[in-house]
Amino acid sequence: MISLRSAPPIPSVHARRSP
Repeated sequence: MISLRSAPPIPSVHARRSP
């Protein structure tokens, strides 16, 4: 999961709110 750390912070909240 190092890729995620290298990449910018993604809005995980939006994905969770989505159906």
